[in-house]
Amino acid sequence: MNANRRLGAVALIGVVLLVAGCSPAGTTSPTPTVTSATPTTPSTVTPSAPTPSPGTPEAKITATIQGYNDYLNRAFTDPSVPATDAANYLADLPPDYVFQAVQRNILQFRAQGYKQSGTAPITILSIAPADGGAYLSRVCTASSQVTVTDAKGQPVNSGPARASAAYTLVNSVDGVWRISKIQGTGTAC
Repeated sequence: MNANRRLGAVALIGVVLLVAGCSPAGTTSPTPTVTSATPTTPSTVTPSAPTPSPGTPEAKITATIQGYNDYLNRAFTDPSVPATDAANYLADLPPDYVFQAVQRNILQFRAQGYKQSGTAPITILSIAPADGGAYLSRVCTASSQVTVTDAKGQPVNSGPARASAAYTLVNSVDGVWRISKIQGTGTAC
């Protein structure tokens, strides 16, 4: 893998984690820094959850997570994609207010002049019922096909090339499953 792709992959994961609301409310996330590339070993294949039966909550949750990931890839590669469209996938519930955090981070990414090319696929590792009718899904995002550059065109390094997260999903009043919380859980996935 060329050095620019590796740096871009690392940068996208950091941006996705920032957008995912991994920083507690009221805190600021560190600004990515420009670094030189270092060789890394290839990552392992991540097993995915079995395909859920159509019409089940798990199938609808899978569609929400995949749709959200597709939206993020579009929002970071195309500045004409409205940041407010994140509301299609996110529930803005206290105390996390994940929609506001995602929207703010997309706008900040753009305002700082960052640009992304390529997309980062997401693998859904599991989906299981949680407290209060919610569901918890564990996911892994890999970004080996992504390059992120700053306003000067320099590669940006902001984290690992793979990231895992736990998504809490709730069934909204309109009957649509939305992500109400995203918690980064590390890089092992």
